[in-house]
Amino acid sequence: MVEGGLPGMSFITIIFVVMLFAAWKAPNWVKELGLAALVASIFWLLYGLYIAFDDIHAAGDISLTVTCGGLKVCSIAPMYGLIVYLVSLIIRIIQTPKIIK
Repeated sequence: MVEGGLPGMSFITIIFVVMLFAAWKAPNWVKELGLAALVASIFWLLYGLYIAFDDIHAAGDISLTVTCGGLKVCSIAPMYGLIVYLVSLIIRIIQTPKIIK
């Protein structure tokens, strides 16, 4: 089992790999690809919450422990997306020409 969801985490990882390749071939795309990973991770979070709330509504009474566990798993994709976005910002900082006075 892949926590965070296999399709969403795979998509974010593909964006991450493309971003690393773009850092070499198309540096102007790095920040935008990092932002795309962040947006995809937020979408995956909202999709996971939608499915979870639908299941909770169908089941009726769900314990707080189960709900908190689901929220913890649901937050993995946004954390990963934030890490990818942070890496994109670091790459952009490294690639930015230095100002010499």
